[in-house]
This record gives sequence, structure tokens and C-alpha cells, in this order.
Amino acid sequence: MYGLLWTLNGVLIFVGQPFTSWVKRTMARTSTAQMTASAVFYGMAYIVMITMYSYPGMVLAMVLATFGEMLISPATPAFISEHAGRAAPFTSGYRVGSVRLDGLSAPMRWGSCMTSRDLFR
Repeated sequence: MYGLLWTLNGVLIFVGQPFTSWVKRTMARTSTAQMTASAVFYGMAYIVMITMYSYPGMVLAMVLATFGEMLISPATPAFISEHAGRAAPFTSGYRVGSVRLDGLSAPMRWGSCMTSRDLFR
């Protein structure tokens, strides 16, 4: 069941492009606005995880977090390039490294959360 969440993440990144394009075109035109929209989606995902103790709640949280991820991934390098000046290459490298470390540990953290709350019933 847990593996399905990551399959959903991958499929949603592919099929959710029209939605994120619409958000960028209508509500989040700048990199700052895209990062803010991403934070809203991530915040909603955390609220769902805290309040819904069920597998459907985890699915909804994964959908919301994936949309947050889709909005922030292209916005952050653009923001860094616009605001970091000469430090942009270091800052971008640091950001990419931290994202990769998070990507390595995220499946373990989500799995622990789901196992500890008995969401596989």
C-alpha cells in the first residue's frame, strides 16, 4: 500500500502538469508567488496528515504535497538566480544537495509515520 503512494506521486507529476501550469498562469506568475503557493499546498498536506488518521488521508496528503513539490521545484532555482547574485552557484548547489538528502530520507519518514499509526489496515 505504501508503494502506491510513491506511484501516485510519479503519475501525478506527469498528469498534473496542466493544473500547475494553470496555477502559474493565473495565480502565481512570479517565483515568489510560486513558492508561496507551494507552501500553501504543503501546509494543507500537513494539516491533512495531522487530522486524518487513515490511508485515504495519506493519499490526499500525498496529492497536496506533490502539487507543492511541482510548484516549488522550478521556482526555487529561479528565485536564487534572481536574488543571490554572485553566490547563486553555491546557493543552488546547496539547495540541490539538501533536496537530494530529503528525497533519500522521505520514504523512510513517511513509512514510519504510516506504520506507527496503523494505516495499512
